[in-house]
Amino acid sequence: MNKKKILYLVTEDWYFCSHRLSLAKEAIKKNFKVYLLANIGEYKKYIENQGIEVISLRFMNRSRVNIFSEIISIFEILFVLVKIKPDILHSVALKPVIYGSIASFFVGRIKNINALGGLGFIFSSGSLKAKCLRPLILNTLKFIFSRRKSKLIVQNRDDYIFVSNNLHIEKNNICLIESAGVDLKKYSVKPKSNQLPFVLLASRMIWAKGVGEFVAAASLLNKRGVKAKFVLVGKPDNDNPNCISKKQLLLWHRSGIIEWWGYKRDMVSVFKQSTIVTLPSYYGEGIPKVLIEAMACSKPIVTTDMPGCKELVIEEKNGFLVKPRDHIDLANALEKLILNPELCVILGQYGRKLAEVKYDQRKIFNETLKLYLND
Repeated sequence: MNKKKILYLVTEDWYFCSHRLSLAKEAIKKNFKVYLLANIGEYKKYIENQGIEVISLRFMNRSRVNIFSEIISIFEILFVLVKIKPDILHSVALKPVIYGSIASFFVGRIKNINALGGLGFIFSSGSLKAKCLRPLILNTLKFIFSRRKSKLIVQNRDDYIFVSNNLHIEKNNICLIESAGVDLKKYSVKPKSNQLPFVLLASRMIWAKGVGEFVAAASLLNKRGVKAKFVLVGKPDNDNPNCISKKQLLLWHRSGIIEWWGYKRDMVSVFKQSTIVTLPSYYGEGIPKVLIEAMACSKPIVTTDMPGCKELVIEEKNGFLVKPRDHIDLANALEKLILNPELCVILGQYGRKLAEVKYDQRKIFNETLKLYLND
């Protein structure tokens, strides 16, 4: 019996590893032949060692827009579709969803699974560029999702309502799957006591993740005499127009207000050291993976009252919600936890239970595999 083929279309190999590799490995267990089409960097061998055939995506840039590169990208995807003839094309994020769907129009008999991990820069930014692109993107998405064999996965209720109201997609073609899930065995650490409180923000180093507000909150708490270590983990995303420069990160690090650790592959060991995890994002998030990993590791979380973030917090049960772009509100919430280690433990334990019930990756795998298998 021939194996069904799945092609994952993702802009970056590192993103595939962090957000979709576990799902792809589960698909292999279910007797699928799996391919990855992405911009390939240092993870090529690692991905291939998981039994996945890797194909280089050379022309797509997830953040920049160049009309010639965009057209070439669609033809590049089309060439790969014709060559490997996948049964399923699983595209992740806005550009892959649009370009993969357009390319698949010319091939036929491909089931399109389109995943939006949040609505991103185009729908969350107030910049002139975002405002100009928004109507074009909306009309393109309406056209794409008019196809019967095109399914859309969104990660939070706000995005579900937005696409239902604005894209006019049939209800049975929209699926709400909350997050990419978390490995509850891997992300499982016990709270540490008798240490200087350690507040962690782990993300791509872009302004919209609330990094500036985090640094301002750390500075304010330092002036209040609140003793804690504030740590940024992650590297600058140079392909993103919202990128924080390495120079700026080093200036903050040298000031002593925060520590910048750069990129860390072993996040479990980082969570093990932390007391509180925060993501004061005002970006168009889906469900931030770092926060469900923190919850699985029994850490209280502090995040913003924004789509994708607010879904994760039951106020004063597993963490706190704060106003976006408000470093004072962030500082006040962090101070409450820093000064009350017992509360941190209680909220962390509740967060772990919540992760077990809602965000176990096995549950997420089953929901996604149903989309692969059902006609």
